[in-house]
Amino acid sequence: MSPLANRSFLASLFDDILRVVKVKVDKKLFVLAASVALIALLAFLIRLFPFFLYPPYIAAYDPWIQYYNTVFITTYGYGAWFGWYDRMRWYPYGQDISRSYLPGVPFTAATLYFLLKALGVNLDVYMVCYVLPAVMGAASCVAMFFLGREVLDEKAGLIASFLLSFTPGFIERTIAGFFDNECVGLFFFILTTFFFIRSLKRKSVFSAVMAGLSLGGFIASWGAAIYMLYVLPLAVILLILLKRYSSNLLIGYSITVTLGLFVATRVPEYDAGYLVSGSALPAIIGLLILVLYEVYPRVKPAIRSIPEKIAKYPQIHNLIKTRRNAALTLAAVTVSLLACVMLLLYSNPILSLALSYKLSSFLSISGRYLSVANPFYREEEVIIASVAEHASTAWGMFFYDLHVTVILFPVGMYFAFQRRRDEDLMLLILGVTTVYFAGSMIRLVLLFAPVACLMSGFALAMIYDPLSRVLLGEEKIAIKRRRAIVRKILGKESAFAVFAITGILLFFAFHHGVTATVFSGSPQMAPRDSYGNFYLDWEEAFAFMQNELPPNAIIVSWWDYGYWITVRGNKTTVVDNATFNTTQIALVGRALTSTNETESLEILRQFNATHVLVYFGHNDANLHGDEGKWIWMAKISFNVFYTPWEYEYYAPTPTGVKYLPSFFNMTLYKLLYYHDPNPENPSQNALEYRLYSYMQDNGYPLVIGYNEVGNPPGWYPNWQHGFSVLKHFKPVFISSNHLVKIFEIDYSILDANMSVESVSIDASGNGVARIVNNGKVAFNVTGIYLNGTACDFSGVTIQPGESVELSFKASGLTLNSGDKVPLKIVASIPDLEREMEVTVS
Repeated sequence: MSPLANRSFLASLFDDILRVVKVKVDKKLFVLAASVALIALLAFLIRLFPFFLYPPYIAAYDPWIQYYNTVFITTYGYGAWFGWYDRMRWYPYGQDISRSYLPGVPFTAATLYFLLKALGVNLDVYMVCYVLPAVMGAASCVAMFFLGREVLDEKAGLIASFLLSFTPGFIERTIAGFFDNECVGLFFFILTTFFFIRSLKRKSVFSAVMAGLSLGGFIASWGAAIYMLYVLPLAVILLILLKRYSSNLLIGYSITVTLGLFVATRVPEYDAGYLVSGSALPAIIGLLILVLYEVYPRVKPAIRSIPEKIAKYPQIHNLIKTRRNAALTLAAVTVSLLACVMLLLYSNPILSLALSYKLSSFLSISGRYLSVANPFYREEEVIIASVAEHASTAWGMFFYDLHVTVILFPVGMYFAFQRRRDEDLMLLILGVTTVYFAGSMIRLVLLFAPVACLMSGFALAMIYDPLSRVLLGEEKIAIKRRRAIVRKILGKESAFAVFAITGILLFFAFHHGVTATVFSGSPQMAPRDSYGNFYLDWEEAFAFMQNELPPNAIIVSWWDYGYWITVRGNKTTVVDNATFNTTQIALVGRALTSTNETESLEILRQFNATHVLVYFGHNDANLHGDEGKWIWMAKISFNVFYTPWEYEYYAPTPTGVKYLPSFFNMTLYKLLYYHDPNPENPSQNALEYRLYSYMQDNGYPLVIGYNEVGNPPGWYPNWQHGFSVLKHFKPVFISSNHLVKIFEIDYSILDANMSVESVSIDASGNGVARIVNNGKVAFNVTGIYLNGTACDFSGVTIQPGESVELSFKASGLTLNSGDKVPLKIVASIPDLEREMEVTVS
C-alpha cells in the first residue's frame, strides 16, 4: 500500500471512530492536544531514565530534607508541620522547621500522595517523592506550550515545549529523584510568566488572579522567586518609559503582586515581615509608581490650583513666591523633622535599636542573591563559595546544558526586539537577566533553560512560518539585502534545506539531551568511582547507625552529610545542609582541621558529640570525599575565627602542591586515612592500589591507632614514610570498601589529670613514686622510663581521687648518688604522661 493510500486509510478510520462515538471533534484541536500530550509523556519518560538504570535513590543531599518534611506531613497532617520544632538537627539548639523551609515541595508531594491514595493507588511516600520531579517536569512542558502559544502561536508553543522536554539544563533539577525546591518552583515560574503576559494581552482579570496565585506558589516553593519580584517591576517601569502605560497594566500588575505577596506572608519562613524586606521592595515600588502614574492626571488640576490658594495667604505666599525661598523653606522643614527624629532616637535607645533592626531587614538581601548579582561577593562569603553549584558557569557548560538553544536564543531575542510588543519587552528582560544570572552561577542555568527554550521556539516559529508557505506553494519570498532586493526568489529547495538543517540540529540536540540524562551519574548515596564501580557503603553506614549506635548518639560530620544522617541514619546531627549557622559550621571545620587532637576534643565536647563520621573518597575525583573538602573547612574556620589558614597546610609549587607536616597531623587526615590502604591487602581492588601508589609516590604517612604504636598491622611495618597516630578516636564502623568511617570520641584526656607527688630512686635503679589521680576518670600506669630505660613494675588501676605508691626497678641501670636523671610515667590514656628530673639518693 502506498503512503498516500495509508494516509487516506488512517483519515477514514479516524472519521469512522468519531462517527461511532458521535462526538464532534475539531481535528486540528485533537492533533494539537495529542502533540502536547506526547511531548509531556516524552518529557516524563526521559526524566524517569534513572529508575531503570539505578536503584530508586532520592538524589543529592538537599532533597532528603524535603522527603523528611513530606513524611512528617503525611504522618501528622499539614497543620502539625507549622508547629514542628526538630531537636535532632543543629544540636543543641534544634531548628524550627516551618520557619526554615518552604512548604511548596513537601505540600505538593503530600497532596499527590493523599490524592493517589484516595484513588486506590498504593504508592508509598518515598516513591511519590521520587517520581514527583519527573511529573512536574512534564507539567512544565505543558505550561511552556501555553506560554509559547500566548507569546506567538501554537507552533512556537509546541517547539518550545519540545525543546524543554530534553534540554539537559532543565532536566538536571526535574529528573526523577531530584526532589527539591526547583522541580515545583520552575513550574510556577513558567505559569506566572504565562498568566501575567496573558493578563496584559487579553485584559483578563482572571489571568491576573491566576498569575498572582502562581507567583505565590513560586514564592512558597523556591527562594529564587525573588527574581520574579524584581523582573515584574522592571518590566512595568520599562513600559512606562516607553509610554505604553495603560490602566490594564495597573490592574494586571497590582492583582499579580498583591496576591503573590499575600501568599508570601502566609509562609512561616517569611511571614508579614516579607513586606518590609529587600525581596519585596522593588515590587512594592513598582506598584506605587503605577498608582502615582494613574492618579497624577486626575489630581493634576488640583495641584495646579495650589499656588492660587496659597496667594490668599500673603505671609506664606511671600515665603515661597520664588524658587529660592521655596527651596530654603523645604530644607528648613526637613532639617527640623530630622532633628526631632534624632532627638527622639537619642533619648530612647530601645527605639533606636528597634528602628535600626527594621531598617536593616528592610534593605537586607541574602548573601546568596547578592553573589548572583555580584559574583565577586562570593569571595567574601566563603560558605557560599564552598558550594560547587554556586560557582560561575564555564562557556562549555552553556553548550552542554542548552545545546542548540544557545544558537537559537539570540535569534529569538532579535525577533522579539524587532516586533517590540508589550509581551516582547517582558521576554527581552527575561532573556537578558536570566542569561546573566546563568553565567554568574551555574545552578541558575536551570532558570535560563525555560527562557532559552521559549525564545528558541519563538525563533524557529518565525523562521518556519514563511518557509512552510513556500513549500506549500502559497507564497514566494524575495531575498533582501540592505540597499537592494536581490532578483532571486527563495525556492522550495532552499526552504527544504532550512528545514533539513534545523531538523538535523534538533535531532542531535535531542540525542544529546537523552544521552546526558542516561549518563548523568549515579546517585550520591551509591557513588561510582572513575573505574565504573558502584559502592553501597552509605547503606551499610545507615544500617549501622540505626541498629548499633545508641538512640542518644550525636554525630558530627561535615555539613554535606547532615541531612542523610538525620533522615536515613535517624541520628542527631550538629550541622547540616541548611548552613544557617555559620559559626557552628566553622567550629566543626576547626575541629576537623586542627593539628591537635585535644583541641578537636574540646570543640566537639561543646556539642556533647559522641561520634564523628567521615567520608573517604580514596583521592578519586568521582567519589567527592572529604579529602577534597578540607580546604573549605579551613577557609570557613579562618573566615570566622582567624584560625590557621589553608597555606599553613600546604605550599604551592610550580608542578602542584607540597603538603606540610601540619597537614598530616590534621585530625581529619588521621580519620580519613586510618587503616588505608587496607593493612591486609593494599591491592584488593583498583581503588585501594591506586591509593597505595599515590601515598607511596608522595610520601604520605600511614595512620594507625594508639594501641598499634610499635606494632603496626599487616604490611605496615615495611612503610618507609612513617606513621601518624590516631589517639582519641576509636573506630566503631568502617564500611566494606573503607569509604564511610565512624569513630567514637574518647574524651578521657580532657577529664584526666595525673600528678606525681614524691619520687625516690637509689643507685641500683630501684624507686618508689606516689601517683595521684586528680581527674574524673580512672587510668592504668602503662610505662615507667628511668633515664630512657623501661622499668619493671606491677600494673595498677588508679581511680579518681586515689593515690598509689608504685615501686619500680630499672634493671641493668647503674646510677651514682646525687645524679639527676629523667623520669617519665605514662598512663593508659593517650597523651596522659608526666616527665620530671629526679635526684638519685
